[in-house]
Amino acid sequence: MQKEIAGKNERRIQQILSMGRMKFTPLRDASGLSDPGLIMVLKRLQEVGKVQRKEMGKEVFYMAGTGSTAKEILYLGDAIERLRDDACRYYIDFSNSDQSEATGYGPPFGIWSHLFLDKDIGKAYNPFSKRDIFELEKIMFDKIKENIGDNPIRINHKIKGKDKKIVLGFEIYYDRLLNALEEYKGNKEEKMVNARRRELRK
Repeated sequence: MQKEIAGKNERRIQQILSMGRMKFTPLRDASGLSDPGLIMVLKRLQEVGKVQRKEMGKEVFYMAGTGSTAKEILYLGDAIERLRDDACRYYIDFSNSDQSEATGYGPPFGIWSHLFLDKDIGKAYNPFSKRDIFELEKIMFDKIKENIGDNPIRINHKIKGKDKKIVLGFEIYYDRLLNALEEYKGNKEEKMVNARRRELRK
């Protein structure tokens, strides 16, 4: 448990410093840590090169080190925890397959949907319908079948345990979504998508 808390605090500090250098007091306030707690976290991060301490005259700044990676900073579990701490709306099986006779009262593709909504977004401003989520589950299943059939994607039939899972997460930043809806008009979206597809083929 202590190791999990330490890792969470380290990621939090790295995430804050990834936005730019900061003095001790603003960093403490932004992180919510006590003075001794922040000193301890900074010491651990400095020892492994993930945070740098810089002195400029009488002022001391902390900044992200070269050893920090997005994988360490942008941890989905932390984002979900922040949503839950802020009384978000949470739905499991948003497509309601568990209540469907057609699906055998369960996930027909072995895929459960988890939907977290910021409390200000809530159900009223959720951009997805139940049918949308079902269609997304179907697309994922179709892609897996396609990858197995056409590409050397391996499936291990010996893995039978029910606790073996794959979690694929998408964070949707509502403000960026609104900006994208405004920006990608006409053929601008198509050009970006085609350019990205060309990159992925390399």
